[in-house]
Amino acid sequence: MKELLKKYIEGKTDATETETVENWILSSDKNQKTYNILKTANTINSFEETEARINVDKELIKLKASKTKSSKSIRTYYKYAAIFIVLLGGAYIFLIQNSFQQKSIPENAITLTLDDGTIKVISENSEEEILSSTGKMVGVKGLNKIVYKNIANNIETEAVSYNTLNVPYGKQFNLELADGSVIYLNAGSRITYPTNFNGQKHREVLISGEAFFEIAKDTLHPFVVRANNLGVQVYGTKFNVSAYKEDATVQTVLVEGSVGLYSENEDKKTETTFLKPGYMAIWEKADENISIGKTDVSIYTSWMQGELVFKHMPFRNILKKLERHYNVSIDMPTDSIANLTFTASFNEDKALPEVLETFKQYYGIHYQINNNKVNIY
Repeated sequence: MKELLKKYIEGKTDATETETVENWILSSDKNQKTYNILKTANTINSFEETEARINVDKELIKLKASKTKSSKSIRTYYKYAAIFIVLLGGAYIFLIQNSFQQKSIPENAITLTLDDGTIKVISENSEEEILSSTGKMVGVKGLNKIVYKNIANNIETEAVSYNTLNVPYGKQFNLELADGSVIYLNAGSRITYPTNFNGQKHREVLISGEAFFEIAKDTLHPFVVRANNLGVQVYGTKFNVSAYKEDATVQTVLVEGSVGLYSENEDKKTETTFLKPGYMAIWEKADENISIGKTDVSIYTSWMQGELVFKHMPFRNILKKLERHYNVSIDMPTDSIANLTFTASFNEDKALPEVLETFKQYYGIHYQINNNKVNIY
């Protein structure tokens, strides 16, 4: 897996490999830790000179780099190789030490993975400071939201650090990045992002799940959302991306501004497809085809207003959304029922039995609830 990760970081994976790596990264906080360390090690090689101070006991890594580019000497090469080996060793030690911590985290907890792999359980109703692995305050957690500070760092002494926010089924959470961009995360979503954008040409995040983006304008530093081998590039706009790993498509709905969509697969480089407000792009994961059509954007952003809206939607898709929203497991009915399409809307505070009862009364759908499992027949 390490070789595939290295290939992915260097942008050399094909569509299948990219999807495999991104699913692996987003599947657990341990995997995210390994990815962060390898990405940091790769960053070293983009600078001519690097001084690293590594404290193995505390897993603290600081990198000092200059921006002047020149050919690397053999001596520098061995230095980088040594650093890379220590980083991998540190990752291994961390994964062993961190296994107990992960077992103690409730499955329904919102978690934040810091750049050193530390996993914090996020309380939705308390306020606290968000610290980096070096103890520096990088943000503040308020009520149902984390706000990162736009602190001017010395880019020659600060390595890029990444955090990962994981929102389980049954919950939603908001995030404000250091550039002022605001991201609303729906249930069952995970996002990886830098704690600051100093010295970076692009503002880049990796998403799995569903999120609504309000991107701060910065024409010099385009914002890029990466989702299942699909790249969405924006300069300042509002849009919704649904990219759950179990879904066959990635849906992008544009509310305001302009976005460009493109394949990140090196073997299938295509021209950028642009969206206009009021349109939706559907990207097929299997063949990477993009289809565009006009749509009612309110249907796809209603979850932010506390509504569940379904319009001519197959019942199997409705049940999947109910699973995520209510954090339950629903047994999929037979195809004759699952393929039926329905139009309905509910307030998010409506209990699941009430929602299912509506389908029973109006459409003759029967159900049985046993704890957090639902059987449809």
